Amino acid sequence: MAKIDKSKTDFFLFGGEESFGYLPVSFVRDKDSLSSALLLLEILTEKKDLFNYMDEIYLKYGLFQESLKSLTLEGSAGKEKIRKSLESLRTLDLLGKKIHHRKITGILDYKTQIAKGNASKSAFSGCPSSDVIQVILEGNAKLTIRPSGTEPKIKIYSSFQSLKAPKSKEEIKTLTKDLLSEIKTSEEIFLQLAGLS
Repeated sequence: MAKIDKSKTDFFLFGGEESFGYLPVSFVRDKDSLSSALLLLEILTEKKDLFNYMDEIYLKYGLFQESLKSLTLEGSAGKEKIRKSLESLRTLDLLGKKIHHRKITGILDYKTQIAKGNASKSAFSGCPSSDVIQVILEGNAKLTIRPSGTEPKIKIYSSFQSLKAPKSKEEIKTLTKDLLSEIKTSEEIFLQLAGLS
């Protein structure tokens, strides 16, 4: 953060984490509820209604949804299965294959620091080696898989933009349902590719 604050070219937008911690400002150095609550109050003062404001964002920028799927695999056998599944994914020729409706266009392996397809090695800049594989799909979507560091689980993080942009507030609900269904199916296919279903 200090480096970004001093930079003339880089700037901080916001930060977040999977457990919903959020950092909306650069002068607070840890995710805290107070700065997030103040930002929420500021939005409410200006926009009055969070649901309508989200709809405005979806209509302007497109519809996005994220998901976290965890699969628990207990004991030493589970730990070994998780390890083997990630090693198996590393050996598969996934580029160009489809996961549900979308073609795989890039792969980032944060353990080996190998980028394939349209994925850029710059994604590894400043990141330590970690047992994480990210599959980039056409249409601004990605699936990321990693073992939990504290539990006998493997986790899949999904981040998808709808292939169809909503044209009205009424259409957002239908497209959201479709996108969440696509994510669920894509996660199941990804687990199959990893040998975990």
